[in-house]
Amino acid sequence: MKRNRVDVDQETCTWRVHYYNLLGYIHQALGSSTEALMNLNKAESVIQEQGTEEAGVRLQVNKANLAWVYFHLGEMEKSKEYLEEVERLQQMHPAPPGCTLHPEVSGEKGWTLVKFDLSKKCQAIDYFKMALKAQPDRKEWHKGLAVVMSKHSVQFKFTPEQIVEQLKIAHEKDLNSLFLHARYLLKLSDQKKVSSENTEREMQDLLERTLETGNLEGLHFIQRYYSKEISFDKAVQIAERVQEKFPSSVKASKLLADSYKWKVYNMEGSEEKEIFARKAIKLYEEAVRHNPHSYKVKIALASMYRYVNNRERSHEIYQQLLSEIKDFSPDRQQHIYYNYAFHLLDCRRYEESIKYNMKVAKIPIDSVDKQKSIKILQKTVRKGRSRHCEEILHILERIHISGLKCHTSSKTNKQSFHLYKFATILKILSEVGKFSFSCSIWTNQTHTNYSLYLTNNPANSLSQQRCVNHPPKLQLTSLNQPTPGLWLQGGIPESKVNLLSHIPLTLD
Repeated sequence: MKRNRVDVDQETCTWRVHYYNLLGYIHQALGSSTEALMNLNKAESVIQEQGTEEAGVRLQVNKANLAWVYFHLGEMEKSKEYLEEVERLQQMHPAPPGCTLHPEVSGEKGWTLVKFDLSKKCQAIDYFKMALKAQPDRKEWHKGLAVVMSKHSVQFKFTPEQIVEQLKIAHEKDLNSLFLHARYLLKLSDQKKVSSENTEREMQDLLERTLETGNLEGLHFIQRYYSKEISFDKAVQIAERVQEKFPSSVKASKLLADSYKWKVYNMEGSEEKEIFARKAIKLYEEAVRHNPHSYKVKIALASMYRYVNNRERSHEIYQQLLSEIKDFSPDRQQHIYYNYAFHLLDCRRYEESIKYNMKVAKIPIDSVDKQKSIKILQKTVRKGRSRHCEEILHILERIHISGLKCHTSSKTNKQSFHLYKFATILKILSEVGKFSFSCSIWTNQTHTNYSLYLTNNPANSLSQQRCVNHPPKLQLTSLNQPTPGLWLQGGIPESKVNLLSHIPLTLD
């Protein structure tokens, strides 16, 4: 909860009432009842000032929040008074037929949930859809649904066409929203659904309106467009221009840091790369001081230290994040683990990197980071060089994903792959005392050499017998009984038997 407090930005809230209600909720959850009551009273004042048709319904949310705060303060009489007021307002403003909640209530709940972790964002989608069922033309609910559907952590649940369609509807309902316009144009550009000239012209117009009004709501998407479609240099120029015009804006400084970061990622020369990395570090360090709970800023900062040859500082940042890992939601834990795995890979700590990708895969929610980690683990299994292959197979099996699928059509690579699967079986058997083995595979463009050596443990023999070389078929001459089924006798643990049963033996 604390990590979300500083992310609440009034300009991204649809209306001031929601902003104050949300702050009230966060302050109460943090144990600051005085601050909570102050913000909830501000929300009530705004509702009374506006005097709209929805005022009675909005007061339901506000009064219920006040009842909640007083309940936690132990002031039961006051809490009861507010609950009775909520009941009276519900009778005056009942939910439409077929709706369990009034759309004003479900919409407000949706906007609150958007601010939190992945599971809450998925709930927000349901609440916005519920609100739109009763009020299909309400622009606030369309905006909320468009925002949550296009969130990076959620968008994999929808097709690109579904996201674009909802952004289009939301934009058409609220043509003055720079945020929706910029986000919609960026998505269209990603899918190549509009001409590049028209998009660039519209984005330039949005940039000028942003600078003129000081409303930086859509600036992030404008910046991403210039980075992806025009050039990183142009994106940096724009970010520097914005930061110069709004020097005290945290958002403008963060945007400039991100622009430097993406330029660094895509530069060739090492000297100039270090210069821009140091510029990014300075801005990110400032952003961390302003918002010490932003894990994404810390990850970006750690990545920049890599380019100034200070991996020790990168490691310190990740160790701090890992020490607080239990405070993060599951999807954020996945994001931290995935990026740390990449950091370890960059440090050539390959086996440790694999372990953290395994941690991502073990967390029982789906996400973009989890999908990427699973692909890395599948590739690791296919290569067969990691000591964690057996454990990876168990993890992938538990989440019903094949770690043994061969994606190449090359017969040579398929043979190498199947030999690895056979070697996995031998490794499992050797661990329970049946025999020891070594296996090596060497491949070039013309042919593949296989060498497989078995040593019978019970006999303590030092001799090694070559069993396989250039094999069209696999022969096991060192075992008295080569039939695979007979290997499963003799005290092999059930967990090993279950794993063996999923690994085919024959070479295609």
